[in-house]
Amino acid sequence: MALDPLVYARVFEGHHEGKQILEELTGRFHDQQDLFVKGGQDGERATAYNLGARSVVQFILGRLAQAQEVTSE
Repeated sequence: MALDPLVYARVFEGHHEGKQILEELTGRFHDQQDLFVKGGQDGERATAYNLGARSVVQFILGRLAQAQEVTSE
């Protein structure tokens, strides 16, 4: 079940604590410079973890972008 993008906007943009959480998640998992890790199989695992964590934040940011499109119509 997919939630309406406006729900994401209310939680992450319309609420002070939601903004803080998104800021922390973005800084910790989305904006990191070292997504790809060298080092054989261990590096591959670390890279997969980093990209997986980043994809969750990208999903949230995508839903927020959809909410902006809905509200600007």
